[in-house]
Amino acid sequence: MRDAVISDIHGNYVALRSVLKYIQKENIDKIINCGDIVGYGPEPQRCVDTIRALKNIHSVIGNHDWAVVGLEDTSKFNSDALTAVNWTRDKLDSESLNFLSTLDYRKGGSNFMFLHGSPRDPLDEYIFGISAAEANFKKLLKPICFVGHTHAPVVFRRNTNNEVESLLFYPGKDIKIEENFRYIINPGSVGQPRDGNPDSSLIIYDTDKKEISLKRIPYDITKTQNLILDAGLPEFLASRLAEGE
Repeated sequence: MRDAVISDIHGNYVALRSVLKYIQKENIDKIINCGDIVGYGPEPQRCVDTIRALKNIHSVIGNHDWAVVGLEDTSKFNSDALTAVNWTRDKLDSESLNFLSTLDYRKGGSNFMFLHGSPRDPLDEYIFGISAAEANFKKLLKPICFVGHTHAPVVFRRNTNNEVESLLFYPGKDIKIEENFRYIINPGSVGQPRDGNPDSSLIIYDTDKKEISLKRIPYDITKTQNLILDAGLPEFLASRLAEGE
């Protein structure tokens, strides 16, 4: 089987559409979505409608999704993020708000789990480095955990000696999933990459070959930027897209 792992769409329908076109060509069995369908971007309703219409997707809730439905403490959100949350809430219909509010914090399969933040804190913890990864490996319920939230692709691996390392991960550099090792894997962001590459990011997980591949998908960034500005959302939310920051 071949699964696509995505995260952090953030209301960027132009990016989502490009990613789904790629996925449709790749003989994918299911899509794993690690949360934050909305927030920041200019087309939240179209994003939620698209995700709801997919038959082969499994989604969890992210912190911006949770904030939009009014259940997340937004005191730690910066002003641009909070502006986008409030704007997004007003743009979603009641069915979409209900859909977001009923998403689970975490889901899983036979040998993997997925969530937005971390095993310790499914909504809000960022796993940026080895220290945070080490602490979260202790909470893993399955050998593989897919996460989002940081908007940057990365693979952390713990070996049988409990040593944790961050692996080089880029397109063309596939990573083998080894027996008796444990993994925390972030596919990066569909709608707002923050690793210096503005192209959308996703992972293909081949369960037969036991390997993961990182893919970068270009989209019409200028179109999304114009939609952000036309909506009256903060200018920084538009400009950052071109920088991948």
